[in-house]
Amino acid sequence: MIPQADSAITRDGKALILAYDHGLEHGPVDFEPVPDTADPQAIFELAGHDAVTAVAVQKGIAEAYYPSYQDDVGLIVKLNGTSNLWMGEPDSAVNCSAEYAAELGADGVGFTLYGGSNYEVEMAEEFASAQEAAREEDMAVVMWSYPRGQGLRSDKSSEVISYATRLSLELGADIAKVKYPGSPEAMADAARMAGNMKVVMSGGSKTDDLEFLRTVESAIDGGASGLAVGRNVFQREDPVAILDALEKVVFEEVSAEEAVPGTSSAEPLDWFPWSHPDPGLLALTQMLSRALMRTTVCRRSRPCSTHSRRLHPRFGLDSQDGAWAREQRMRLANTRWRPTFTPTNCWKTGSERSMVSPSTAAKNAPTHSR
Repeated sequence: MIPQADSAITRDGKALILAYDHGLEHGPVDFEPVPDTADPQAIFELAGHDAVTAVAVQKGIAEAYYPSYQDDVGLIVKLNGTSNLWMGEPDSAVNCSAEYAAELGADGVGFTLYGGSNYEVEMAEEFASAQEAAREEDMAVVMWSYPRGQGLRSDKSSEVISYATRLSLELGADIAKVKYPGSPEAMADAARMAGNMKVVMSGGSKTDDLEFLRTVESAIDGGASGLAVGRNVFQREDPVAILDALEKVVFEEVSAEEAVPGTSSAEPLDWFPWSHPDPGLLALTQMLSRALMRTTVCRRSRPCSTHSRRLHPRFGLDSQDGAWAREQRMRLANTRWRPTFTPTNCWKTGSERSMVSPSTAAKNAPTHSR
């Protein structure tokens, strides 16, 4: 990396890259939530938002649309990419040169490298050529550093993400785009491995506004210098609102709750009914838990001792007692078989009991009366 080489695509040392290479990498499916986003012009309009430091696109999009926005939008041209139709080992075809990106007016180039893939060696060699050519054109170099391949068990572990940032630094990138490793501590380690190079978080699949902003806040707290985001912006009905919030979280470093109007950190949204004293909510939760926790059936005509015991330690419920159990016994009084529900982790077997699915039990159980 070269200090300040990324100044054209950053602001105050941070970056918010609006990624729009999804049409090649993922296909039309990414435009289905908001069909208007299939039109690249809509994305370039968004890229004019003050929060966005650059837009990242493939060369065809840059050729057709960037000339109308070159005075207002920073440009990163992706030099490689592969369609989702490719089903082999992770690889990324080079489809643009750094020299041609410079002719298009790019401020930087982007390059995907799948560390750990069987094609890592070839991709690293291609990156070397692209990186050196970009230096000749005074363009920033952003690596989409995505460890991926048949030799990797996890491409999101802390160790792997830290390796990804280090790989980017060693090969000469100015900014590394990586997956969020799951915690501020893990992100801090990834940033430490990157030295003076900037690390930005990949936006990933669309999530809830507050959940997404909390993840971004966590990454910033861990030392990330921003993010490169696509779907979590353009798949929303109001992308400008999320960009407003991102500007506050990334550049002003306010909390996610403060960035979203009407949300208070004292009243988190991801609450669970059993954390509240409302008896109605608790009763509803108990009913739902019973339905979800009981998925197998005992073929015995009477409940066995194991299955009649408490099912859910959180609520201390007993399938043999209580109004719910009495109601079920009344409803089943005239049936030809009697189900007794049990948790999925009931593994005991023997001649007196066999665990089968409810449909199989109903078909095979002998006729009996209460």
